[in-house]
Amino acid sequence: MSYLAQYAEAPKAAASQDASPERIHELARTLTTRLDTALKEIQAINMQTKLLSFNAQIEAAKAGMVGASFNVVASEMIRLSTTTTSVSGRLRDEMLGPIRSLQDISASLAESAMRIRGTRLSELAAVNIDLIDRNLYERSCDVRWWATDISVVQAASSDRTSDYRNASERMRVILGAYTVYADIVLCDLEGRVLANGFPEKHRFTRNLGHTEWFRAAMNTASGEEYGFQGVHRMEEIPGHHVLVYSCTVREGGDQNGAVIGVLGILFKWDSLGQTVVQNTPISQEEKSSTRCLVIDSQGLVLADTSGRIIQDKLTFPELSRFIQAGVKAFCRVSLNGKSYLAAYAKSRGFETYSTGWHSVVLQELRQA
Repeated sequence: MSYLAQYAEAPKAAASQDASPERIHELARTLTTRLDTALKEIQAINMQTKLLSFNAQIEAAKAGMVGASFNVVASEMIRLSTTTTSVSGRLRDEMLGPIRSLQDISASLAESAMRIRGTRLSELAAVNIDLIDRNLYERSCDVRWWATDISVVQAASSDRTSDYRNASERMRVILGAYTVYADIVLCDLEGRVLANGFPEKHRFTRNLGHTEWFRAAMNTASGEEYGFQGVHRMEEIPGHHVLVYSCTVREGGDQNGAVIGVLGILFKWDSLGQTVVQNTPISQEEKSSTRCLVIDSQGLVLADTSGRIIQDKLTFPELSRFIQAGVKAFCRVSLNGKSYLAAYAKSRGFETYSTGWHSVVLQELRQA
């Protein structure tokens, strides 16, 4: 089954993000602004009305008996203006209470929505790292199995070119069935390459005894154990990031026999890591504001929807606390001047295997 097909079967939470709390908050703020504007306009009109009424009373007084009736109208206008001011004040008090309640409700809804969102993203982070662990478990099994292949054992214990060629042909057959590998390499005890599956494509002219995966294999106690080197580039495998799993080749294919060589299998990391993070089940709307990553314990980026593989380190104080606690978690963080919801999950391992890596989903938060 392909990685993408496996991913499609992973548990999926609802992808849509309900923006109603933000909408409620915005609506409440708009209502408050409009209410204040309307009341200020009423106050301005009342002030003008009062000034006109006072002027009218003065003119009515000057006119004596002739202006008496006009004075009554002016006095009524003042009374009406005063009443309007009182009513508008009451209206403001009565409206602001419900609006503030609306804002409190929206804040509560927003916090609840944030918890739901963070929980969902941390679950997706957990699914990502679980998928990686499950697939890489098979790689640790492959190398221990193929190290006992008769052609590999024969080549490691021989100095004949024909045995090396036979091992190479056997590796080519394996690679034809397991297309997730860039190559398979057999080395002697010094790290000199005796055979590989694609000699016409990848020429291993240098000694590989200094590599991390070779040394790790040589330090194992039996053929039941394996060595490993994390995400890196090899000069012989251009265009690929690789993981290398290694195992000692032992006399007679016996897991406890004398060590006669080292087998390394070169896994195409991008075909797994990038496939997993790029196909994290989030909505199309979320993709532009979401970054999905896999990092090691030092924060080195191993897989990344932004494509910054082994070029960036992801670090922030909350992440260090997450890693130390080793649990699924989420929180708001500030990175490069922007606010994000950061969701985290640690590798739980599968069967006897665990990368020990960490999965992170960063989703930018819109400012309310």
